[in-house]
Amino acid sequence: MLNTLLPITARPSALSQLSRDVDRLFEMTLGMNSPTTNAWPGLNAWQDDDCYVVEAEVPGFGIDDIQVDVNKNAITIRGQRERSTPSGASTIRSERSVTRFERTFRFPSAIEHEQIDASLNNGVLQVRAPLAESARPKRIEIRQGETKRIGSSSRNALPGSAPQTEPEAEQAESTTQS
Repeated sequence: MLNTLLPITARPSALSQLSRDVDRLFEMTLGMNSPTTNAWPGLNAWQDDDCYVVEAEVPGFGIDDIQVDVNKNAITIRGQRERSTPSGASTIRSERSVTRFERTFRFPSAIEHEQIDASLNNGVLQVRAPLAESARPKRIEIRQGETKRIGSSSRNALPGSAPQTEPEAEQAESTTQS
């Protein structure tokens, strides 16, 4: 008996489409993947000292096949890969179908939109999003002596005590001297 190769066209089932829609809903509402998500492409994300890094596995995608957009504190990665057969050739088997994806990742704090950098290397897309200056951790210098009062004119108030105004402080001093 002669074995023949038949073209296979992969079509997503209604159930797999529903699963992807539910995963996308979790991402949009919670800013993260659901625990059982099979969203593609797979993402890893972490925070360095001064930026967030997101990596996505996108094998077989070229730079022209991928788009990265930023909106507020989120990035959206989109991609589309077309099926290709050289001109003049006839398809014997086709298992690599047209592939489209879209993933949105929300960062926990503000990012600098103008300084975001994206690179593609060996099928891994890396997006680096610097933290906004207001979101970066800062070290506070400790001074010797009294703590400055911000927005209050009282002096020498104990922590946790109600601040006194200057006339009340003078009245308290005159009462103790009598």
